[in-house]
Amino acid sequence: MIGLGTGVGRTAASRLPYEWRCGLFFVRRFPAEGPLNEKKVPIQPAPDDVDMEAESAPHWAFSTLGLRFQAPDRKQTRFAGVRPMTAMTSQKRQAILRQAAGYLELGELLVNGTEPPPATARKLLLRSLDTLRELPEQARSGPAASLLEGEALRALDDWEAALPPLTRAADADASRTEAWLGIGWCLKRLGRLAEAIGALNRGLEASPHEPILLYNLACYHSLAGNVPAAIEHLTKAISIDDRFRDLTGMERDFDPIRSDPRFVAATHLTV
Repeated sequence: MIGLGTGVGRTAASRLPYEWRCGLFFVRRFPAEGPLNEKKVPIQPAPDDVDMEAESAPHWAFSTLGLRFQAPDRKQTRFAGVRPMTAMTSQKRQAILRQAAGYLELGELLVNGTEPPPATARKLLLRSLDTLRELPEQARSGPAASLLEGEALRALDDWEAALPPLTRAADADASRTEAWLGIGWCLKRLGRLAEAIGALNRGLEASPHEPILLYNLACYHSLAGNVPAAIEHLTKAISIDDRFRDLTGMERDFDPIRSDPRFVAATHLTV
């Protein structure tokens, strides 16, 4: 699998199209190819737990988790006296989500993926979870907050605890690719590879042409010994985005099938 890279640093990463962190793969710096967010996931509409009808509700934009907001249009922030309590409530919820997402992103930058998170990262990730607890119960169980909660727990290596919130996020919106990837990542680490494959297959039903899902499914099938399925999904991923071909050379999940002629043919790599 390929993942959000934190081991290369921002300066080096700025020169790379991909960043790695163990498990999940997210594209953070792609050339402009339409309305895509930093994970190459189509921009999602605002979640149900954000009141976009409020006068000063910010425009829904994008982020590493689909949770960064653009500043509201100044023309919309005039004190017109229209639904002031609704606007304040919406702003407060959004501020909490932004703050939690900020702590999460900072914490993940300190996680290298091969070792337990360091103390500083744990502190930031736990702060993200504490911030989310400030939300009302309904908002806290919504897809936006659930995704943040699941990602924070996953980064803390609490894979079992991360599954329920990630599942809530995926069930609320099956097109949330990052939620399915997180579920698969946790299940793999828990030794539940067959369930991880099943989760990514569900994500693929909603996003059948998403190369990230196809690539990670290829990795899982390789580890499970399902060579034909691994080759099929890998071939599809490469056909959609040829840059995945270059990643196979360093991908340890493909070690079980690396010398297979079908893998060599699919990747055009010499071994």
